[in-house]
Amino acid sequence: MPQIQGAVRRLVSQAHLQEVYFHWRPFLPDSDDDMVLELAAAARAKRIVTFNLKDFRGVERFGVRAVKPRDFLIEIGEFK
Repeated sequence: MPQIQGAVRRLVSQAHLQEVYFHWRPFLPDSDDDMVLELAAAARAKRIVTFNLKDFRGVERFGVRAVKPRDFLIEIGEFK
């Protein structure tokens, strides 16, 4: 649990408010996921971290990759 808390603190320390202004909807099966994709694209995020990979198929078109939380933590060196 301390590893996860450290990773979350690290991510939050880098966060900033980002307005969403793209309207590609509907692109994903779930409209709430579309909002996440729009925000990720507007913020030029490289990853969307989610357990729900199947609903984020095709996000690569926007320069974003959907990854599972564990894979992301491994990628940033917070989990082995």
